[in-house]
Amino acid sequence: MSNFNTDKATEYEKGKIIYSDGSVGELEYDSWFHHFRIDEREEDIVSIIFPSVPTIKSLGFTKCVNLESIVIPEGVKEITGWAFAALQNLEEVTLPESLTFIDSLAFNCCTKLTKIVIPKNVTRLEDRTFMFCQSLSDVTLSEGLAYIGDGAFSECDKLTDITIPSTVTEIGGNPFSGCRNVKIHVSPENKHFTVINNNLYSIDQKKIISYVPKEGETDIAVPSSVTSIANSAFSRYEEITGISIPEGVKEIGEAAFLCCTSLANIALPNIPKINAYTFCKCEALASITVPPTVNEIGASAFLGCKALESITLPAGLTAIGDEAFNECESLKEVYFNGSKRKWEKISVGKKNDALKNAKIHFKTLFGYTK
Repeated sequence: MSNFNTDKATEYEKGKIIYSDGSVGELEYDSWFHHFRIDEREEDIVSIIFPSVPTIKSLGFTKCVNLESIVIPEGVKEITGWAFAALQNLEEVTLPESLTFIDSLAFNCCTKLTKIVIPKNVTRLEDRTFMFCQSLSDVTLSEGLAYIGDGAFSECDKLTDITIPSTVTEIGGNPFSGCRNVKIHVSPENKHFTVINNNLYSIDQKKIISYVPKEGETDIAVPSSVTSIANSAFSRYEEITGISIPEGVKEIGEAAFLCCTSLANIALPNIPKINAYTFCKCEALASITVPPTVNEIGASAFLGCKALESITLPAGLTAIGDEAFNECESLKEVYFNGSKRKWEKISVGKKNDALKNAKIHFKTLFGYTK
């Protein structure tokens, strides 16, 4: 293993690497770049004991394909994004009480990781931190945690029980999308969130954050109290065929129905915008009417809607994002509730050939043009 910036290295900046043959090497920290680097025998490494540095920031472990365990010692305060992503043999992680922050995607796709205890001083667990950790079954969120990011445990298939601590005041979006077996609990002392029929809501029940379909459930009715649907709230549930949304809903978050591949029936309320990825990969959706209140369709909103044949768009539409209708090869008919002149003023992003190649019907006093 090569040494670098040795003039800056101190004793606390050295850790240990354990190889499959039992031999031990040193892991050094570059204090100039706040970065670890491993230059040899990456595939033989089975365990790493990190030095006590303030921040673990690295993409240097991607070739450590047989790494099974890591120990992060006291003194470490932050783990940055992607630090341990895609270590598919990682089974065990020890986190210190000194840790305060775990960034987005830090353990994404660690498919053999089975257990994690989030220490009490961690206040923020960012977006998609443990996404696609498909063996993760035992999660402890300690009191002290204040924020849980969107998709933090998305697609953790083995996750069965999780309790949201009393100290959590903000959830960025559905942390549990695609977790079909999870039972969600909220600490009785939490004043911000509640669980009803295993679905997570704001305490006033105006915002639905996470929906977990019951076994055999295909048609869903959003409760009448709801005025806001969180990011990814219904995403990745392939069994859903229809969703009824009350007129009181004024906001539908990004990716709300992403990868609901059987969704065929939905009527939208009067929302101002269709956000990015809202219906991405809804492969059974054949037609939809966009409400007259919508003025923008976000990027990739209907990406991969392969069955989409027709869509009705409002006259007040001003912008369509990149790839909003990419991979919509069945789209043939677009009914625009405005004039040709208004249509030509709409800002259309790149990779929307399906939309551009469809037949556009403009609204007249006598109906739509042919």
